[in-house]
Amino acid sequence: MPNFYAREILEKADKYCFGPWADYFITPISKHFGACKSIEDYGFRKDADGNPLIEDCMKNFFGMYYTTPEVQTLFRAIYQNELGMQDKYIAYWEFVSNKLSANPYVIGFDPFNEPSFFAAKDFKNFMYTLWPGNFDKYDLAPMYTKVFQKYKAANPENIMYFEPTQFPDTILKYVFDLGFSTPPGGEIASKNHVLNDHDYCCMVFMGECDNNSEPTPEMADKCMGAHQKRIGTRNEDAKRLGIPFILSEFGACIDAEECATEIRQIGEVSDQYLNGWAYW
Repeated sequence: MPNFYAREILEKADKYCFGPWADYFITPISKHFGACKSIEDYGFRKDADGNPLIEDCMKNFFGMYYTTPEVQTLFRAIYQNELGMQDKYIAYWEFVSNKLSANPYVIGFDPFNEPSFFAAKDFKNFMYTLWPGNFDKYDLAPMYTKVFQKYKAANPENIMYFEPTQFPDTILKYVFDLGFSTPPGGEIASKNHVLNDHDYCCMVFMGECDNNSEPTPEMADKCMGAHQKRIGTRNEDAKRLGIPFILSEFGACIDAEECATEIRQIGEVSDQYLNGWAYW
């Protein structure tokens, strides 16, 4: 999101986590767990543009920032079209797809990397979208459909690599079926869609990993089970939709031996379900 849009949203929109009124009762409790803590409460130093310094931001696990009222408000502006932000987001993709569709090295477009669930418009909506699949169905699918229409208008052969939300799967240690009944904007067995997902052991077992980034040797069996569950379920989701499935991110570790173990596990599970077609 461009900085000028982020500033406009945070200056004009109501900033909250669970709901305009619900925050008054819930945030005192959630803050004890590090959730719904304002960016301002971290005490980050700022640069000349008023943005927190990256080196200060990196002192904390980045996933916690998703729960801040500021980040939730930015996501909400896109999902709910506050201040016309979804319209601007779709116009962006219209421009990009028109510009790049003729490029033979562009195989497709991914409209949203790991769309965050944490952006409910009110507490009732927050509780409703906790049910697995509802956020995909009621928030992402309609927005993706509008984006896909721009892809098709730019070139009928364009392909959308669409991603589901990462919650609740990566938090609750379960993997649920997706809420898409058809590929967004398309039909079952669409030739213009690919299901795209990510798989990280440490996002499932967050508190057990070394600095929340690399699995420990003792986690090998847990990680293998998590990969089988994630890739296996998404493989079935793709079959139900009649489209290919691509695993475009996995591992999220650096150079430790445990990192190599996880990469090998992903390869084994990909061979089992995807004939080895996992991309990194």
